[in-house]
Amino acid sequence: MAIKSKGRTRSRRTVSAAPKRGLVVRKPPIWRRRWVWLVVAVAAVAGILVGVFSVLHSHAVKAKADRETLAVRKVLNQLRAKLPDDRRAVPPDVVVIFPSVTQDLPKIGKDIRGDAAKQRGKEIADQAKTSSTALLAIPVDALIPAEFQTDRDTITDGMFLISRSIGLYQQVGAMVQTAADLSGPDQKSIIDQAIQLTQQAGSLFDQGYRKILNVTNRLNIPTTIPFNPPPAPSPGASGTSTPRPSASSSG
Repeated sequence: MAIKSKGRTRSRRTVSAAPKRGLVVRKPPIWRRRWVWLVVAVAAVAGILVGVFSVLHSHAVKAKADRETLAVRKVLNQLRAKLPDDRRAVPPDVVVIFPSVTQDLPKIGKDIRGDAAKQRGKEIADQAKTSSTALLAIPVDALIPAEFQTDRDTITDGMFLISRSIGLYQQVGAMVQTAADLSGPDQKSIIDQAIQLTQQAGSLFDQGYRKILNVTNRLNIPTTIPFNPPPAPSPGASGTSTPRPSASSSG
């Protein structure tokens, strides 16, 4: 027979288990994240495209500038070739047309008279007509493409003024021929009108030539007009030396 103890029985205390730690997913470094590489790739492609487009644009701008320069040079070369032989270049960029006419007009009826004066007037008129006609015939629209319309318009205006100024010397030559048959006050009046006409022609020429210089200077095109040496004098009908216009090429 079992004997029960009268003392208090010991009960076992249950110890609860520690809570489980949550699963923590560590994020990869930023340089290993996919979206970061995607952004980097997009930025790299964009940078390459910008560089390529910049180079292409630069080449296109240069090609256009080269075409414009070439076109304007063609017109300028024809202008040089068709200006009157009787001209003088004054550095840096001034051109004087018919300088010998300015020198000869006060001599009409004095050092240059009679048949010599008539011949001098004819030479002036003929050279002016030839040059003016040739200048008007320069095909500016054909030489300068439509993409450079501003250059077209400016140079066309300039060429018109230059041609008109040279054309006025046809009238000067005719007036010299008329004055050759006159004398005294009548002759002086005609020569004075001719001198005023040369001044008007010079002003028109300067206006037209300045328009062309505005284009050539912007494109850094040298505009030096070759210098023609002074004409050699030849004996006139009066027995005195009569200057004649230069016949050298304008190059």
